[in-house]
Amino acid sequence: MFAHAEQTDSRGRAIRLVNIYRQPHLSLASGAGHRVALFLSAEHKVARPSGALSSSSRGGQATRIALGSDDIGLPLKNVLAEYLTELGIEFVDLGARDETPVDYPDIAVAVAREVRDGKFERGILVCGTGLGMAITANKVRGIRAATVHDAYSAERARKSNDAQIITMGSRVIGPEAAKTVLQAWLGSDFQGGNSARKVSKISAVEEQELAR
Repeated sequence: MFAHAEQTDSRGRAIRLVNIYRQPHLSLASGAGHRVALFLSAEHKVARPSGALSSSSRGGQATRIALGSDDIGLPLKNVLAEYLTELGIEFVDLGARDETPVDYPDIAVAVAREVRDGKFERGILVCGTGLGMAITANKVRGIRAATVHDAYSAERARKSNDAQIITMGSRVIGPEAAKTVLQAWLGSDFQGGNSARKVSKISAVEEQELAR
């Protein structure tokens, strides 16, 4: 069941709020009737500023981001959402939109599955430390999620590890540093070469374990 509401953000832009009720793919507890509130980014054309990071390695197509946080990561998630808007990068927010408690595994799975299914090129997850989000996202087949709190690690997560998802902790990193980390990751693409062999081995281990 879906409930929709139209609102405007702090800059007067139209946004659409969607509440999803009893969606099993967003709740790990069967029969719990878990409720997750989704905040969808504005469905409008964003003026792309000079130097905006907007291309992915997939044929130069514009990168689409799946974004999500639990209630603890909400403040930092909102900062990153605003920054993505400034960069002119399209995103959809699949996370908490208020301080109502929500379990981070539900959000991590929702974002990871969207990325796995090819609906988004990359994903960003925020909780208290970023660790729980990464652990959960990495349980989704084919996903490589990395917790990053510095620009170099963010760059290498993409260039060396082909991480489609990064996670951050709102209790670990400040807003401006988080923007720098995000920019480093968005500006990097998988370099292939020797790293391709290593990433293939990661995938092989995953398949072997799933077959046990």
